[in-house]
Order: sequence, then structure tokens, then C-alpha cells
Amino acid sequence: MNHMGDLNSHPIEIVDNMADLAHFQPIHGSIDATYFANEFKGHQVWQYFSSGHRTLVSEAGAQLHTTTWYTGPAILQSEMKGDFNSFIMIAHTPVEEGCTRVWHGLMVQVNDGTAPITDEHRAGALAYQEGSRLALAQDVEVWQHKLPCINPMVVPGDGPFGKLRT
Repeated sequence: MNHMGDLNSHPIEIVDNMADLAHFQPIHGSIDATYFANEFKGHQVWQYFSSGHRTLVSEAGAQLHTTTWYTGPAILQSEMKGDFNSFIMIAHTPVEEGCTRVWHGLMVQVNDGTAPITDEHRAGALAYQEGSRLALAQDVEVWQHKLPCINPMVVPGDGPFGKLRT
């Protein structure tokens, strides 16, 4: 797990990303989103997303598909299907009032397990993992400088911020 730092931010500002379609292109490199939805299942919120991507898919017209869920208020998990299948986990824990500690981890599947993993596979997986870490680092940069937002601005296509925060 990569320690991403201690943020001067309330955890709700982090969870808000689950409903924030507008941040995917400028922050994460998504291109031409084709699908975005939220679903609530008990104490979990799910996000379904599909788009092109500047770095995580290499073929023209290829899509990055993600199925992401928050368990409780602090554990995000996501299955991503792009150039590599991968599983991401982001954890954030309030340390004290107004301070949240964030971690990132990514597992990458480089083949179906029927062949040995080559140095090329390993290098590709490490680069993919670093790309994921850097994408989260962009969120961290925003969260570090974000003031508390009681009533977030919603743009067309965003998910239900109000329901997410309850």
C-alpha cells in the first residue's frame, strides 16, 4: 500500500468523488464517458463507469470499465478492465478533526496464469500501478486544497451527492 499523505480535509470530500462525473476527465484522464451510474446497497455505494482513457487503454476506441464500491465510509474498492485487469483499494481514515490519512494499492493481472510472468509483464504492471497512484495523487492534490463544501455544485450527469452524504 502506498501512503498518500495526511490531508487537511474531511472524509466526505473524498467520498463525494463517487458521485462526481465531472472530475473524471480533467483529474483522471477519462475521455468520452459512455456510462456513469451510482447504486446504493445498504452501507455501500456503487459506481459503474465506462470511458476512453489517455493512459489506461492504448487502443483507439477502447474503453476502461470500472465497477467501484465504498464499504462503510472509508474503504473504496474497484475492479478495472482496461489494458490490464486490475483491482484497486483506496483507504482513508480520519486521524483527528479535519485531518484524513489516505492509502492506495493496486493489484494488476498481467496474464491468465497459464504462462510465466515475464520481465516485460512485470514492467507493464509496475507502470500501470504507478499510473494509478499518480491518478489518485491528482485527487489528493485537489482534496488537500479543497475547502469544506456543504452544498456541492452539481453538473449534468453527476450522481446523487445528497444521498451519498447521508
